[in-house]
Amino acid sequence: MVERLPRDPQRIVRREADDVEFIVINHTAAPPITPLQTIAAAFHRRLPGILYQFFIASNGAIYQTQPMLEAVDGKVPYIARAINIGFAGEFNDDIPTPAQIESGRQLIAWLMEEYPQLTLASIRGVNEFINHTSPGEQWLQGRRWKDVLINAVRTGEAVPGDGAVPGAKGQPSAGVEMEAPGGEDGQSRQEVPDAREQPSRGERVARPQIRDISYALPRHPTLQYRRRQLAAITHIAVHHTALPPHVGPEHVAQTHVDEDLDRGKSAWSGIGYHYFIPPDGEILQTQPVELRTHHVDRHNSYAIGVAFAGSFMNGSTPTPRQIHSGARLIAWLVQEFELQLTDVLGHHEFSYNATPCPGSDWLEGKRWRDTLMAEIERVLNGIFQYHYVLFPSEESMAKTMAEAGSYFDEFKPGAGTLLEDALQARFVTLVGAGTISSAEAERRLADAGVEIDHLDDSDAISATQSLLQLAHDGRRFRSLLES
Repeated sequence: MVERLPRDPQRIVRREADDVEFIVINHTAAPPITPLQTIAAAFHRRLPGILYQFFIASNGAIYQTQPMLEAVDGKVPYIARAINIGFAGEFNDDIPTPAQIESGRQLIAWLMEEYPQLTLASIRGVNEFINHTSPGEQWLQGRRWKDVLINAVRTGEAVPGDGAVPGAKGQPSAGVEMEAPGGEDGQSRQEVPDAREQPSRGERVARPQIRDISYALPRHPTLQYRRRQLAAITHIAVHHTALPPHVGPEHVAQTHVDEDLDRGKSAWSGIGYHYFIPPDGEILQTQPVELRTHHVDRHNSYAIGVAFAGSFMNGSTPTPRQIHSGARLIAWLVQEFELQLTDVLGHHEFSYNATPCPGSDWLEGKRWRDTLMAEIERVLNGIFQYHYVLFPSEESMAKTMAEAGSYFDEFKPGAGTLLEDALQARFVTLVGAGTISSAEAERRLADAGVEIDHLDDSDAISATQSLLQLAHDGRRFRSLLES
């Protein structure tokens, strides 16, 4: 449909595949029978062409309406850095038809294959970027069709409906075929694979190791937080402490308890966060989740607060250990409270909360939200490492990986100092285990069913020599046979 719709090619902005960061969902806000040409003409009055790269009609037919690497605006993030999908209809009182959801499921699954940087967390409505009604009031509330769409993509299950799997006329149910101008004649076609081929959620997420320090933190002598029903919990709020990372929960709790008239802050019963993650990645429980603490104005009754120690402004982000632990904690909470990834928000993403928390680099700059969400999704889906090299320290790892680069280039194992990551691998090359003994690490790995290759070199020099020799011999392992 690209060449059949009104557009000004000379005003269209070209971009690279790596520029695509989002899949943005729109509704047309018009009756579903409104012709696509009419919608395109309305956009063309103020833009070089129709906003959407794809359009899904009420019967589920998918039309490509702009090339994927062209955008009608090069500055607005939800246009310049996104593939936009328009769903025919207005979804303030209703949601898209099952046929539309099913086609959206297949299209998004295919887009996530074409652009590996895209995850379920990349799927957003226009109203998540700007103050706008699209894709309808039912997107984030009411029937919450964002959750319906994302769940369909995640599980790969067809959406129940009364019609055949939608697509262009006469298409097979295994996929949706669409026009995709990619050849010189503009007539090439691509097939959208069935989303049922996508990985579904894996085994139950194990409860991470959590140390409860709530009883030991400063509390107000008379004030008490109110309790709430666990069934009331529907969201998780991510915070930064906006303090140097070494400042611990005791100091934070005291500042929360204390009245601060200069800032217009009243005294609180205790620390506002339910969980606190310092730079070393330890997960600390700082309040029982059944307490309605103060951490997100107007949303405290249903949100759990997870704080990462540090101030994540101007290029600063949490440590890898914080991301690792935070993702496992949040994935477990999502599972236990039957939430969706879309229910995990940064503090300033909640309405009526004009704050920089959890930092300027949450949604812009380093965009640590995407890093955290991708790791949460990996944990929820049970996607594990094939091979992991466990080092005793960051220094040892950095030196060995720099000097034995040929081994890591050849076999591309994961590498790190976290036993928790190693426990999720199929094979582990054991160099050392940091704060615990190699014998204890070996016992825990064996209990988890991990196969261990004993490198057992006590320093980086001998580890480097061993790995270089393996690379020279074309062998991944010293003592294991690779299946």
